[in-house]
Parts: sequence; C-alpha cells; structure tokens
Amino acid sequence: MKFQQKQLTRSTQLALRENGLFVSQRDGRGRIDIAVEIPYEELLPIEVEYRNTTPQIQWRWAIVGIFWLLKLLHVNLGLR
Repeated sequence: MKFQQKQLTRSTQLALRENGLFVSQRDGRGRIDIAVEIPYEELLPIEVEYRNTTPQIQWRWAIVGIFWLLKLLHVNLGLR
C-alpha cells in the first residue's frame, strides 16, 4: 500500500513494504532528499514471531490408528 502527497516544492511517499515502512521525500525537481526504510519491529509495540507451519502428529490419533490396525489384523487372521 502506498500513500503519496505532492506539493509544489516537494513530494512525500509512504509505502508499506514486506520488511518495513518506506519513507521518501523528493524536492521539486524529483531528486531524493530523504529515503529510509524502518523495520516494523521498531515502529510497532509488538514482537514479530515466526512459526513453523508443518503439521504435527497427533499422538492420540496415531495410537487409535495402531489399535484399529491390530484389531483388523486380529479379525482377518481368525484369531478371535
């Protein structure tokens, strides 16, 4: 997302980028006076937390599945 404000003597641009807020200011001829990118961790009063999104094995369902397979083998082998 970008926000841009233009005046006769300067223009200011704010852009939300992947890693932070980008701020730039140009003079009337289009030359950059200031250009800086500020990380979100410095702007916001929160900590960025990265998590691994791989699915975890649910042990309860694994145990139920093992018992179900054992019961199925027991019935199919005729060991009632």
